[in-house]
Amino acid sequence: PIDSLQKALKNAKEDTNKVNSWLKLSSLFRFNDVKKSQEYATQALKLAEKLNYNKGIGFAYVELGIAADIQGDYKKALYYYEKAEPVFQKNNILRGQAVVLQNRAMLYYYQADYLKAQKNYLDALRVFEQIRDKVAETAILNNLGALFEAKKDYPNALRYFLAAFKAKQKLNKPAALASTLNNIGNVYM
Repeated sequence: PIDSLQKALKNAKEDTNKVNSWLKLSSLFRFNDVKKSQEYATQALKLAEKLNYNKGIGFAYVELGIAADIQGDYKKALYYYEKAEPVFQKNNILRGQAVVLQNRAMLYYYQADYLKAQKNYLDALRVFEQIRDKVAETAILNNLGALFEAKKDYPNALRYFLAAFKAKQKLNKPAALASTLNNIGNVYM
């Protein structure tokens, strides 16, 4: 997908499809070339602002936040998530709101601010439930289990891991089930 997206971008019109392609490339480069990921997100942001494409603006900020997060610059990541949040709220882009909450929760989790992490995870869970994104719901349930495990609150960790397991069974994703079973085993251990 990277090669075809890069080729398509060379001759693409300056429209929302080009913004979305840059955002897709940004996400594809996240973990193997974070600088390139940032470049694509920045290009997406510039064009989205020019087009007044709010969804593109919000997700460009999210991509920039994720890139900063990967580099360990949590302050900058939080800045970008806080730039994205009002764009999504003002334009009632629920998936964007949930993604911001989820990513912000992870930031707080990494910094051992479990109370803020928990609040953001629970808020994200409610939005993902509202838009019926079962895959994202299971990820949040699993993350909540990990959060409670980190706090050594094993009954709540087990509660969330079991809820994630039950939800993942319905999705029929064996690798995801195995991961959650491993988490459940760690709590019992």
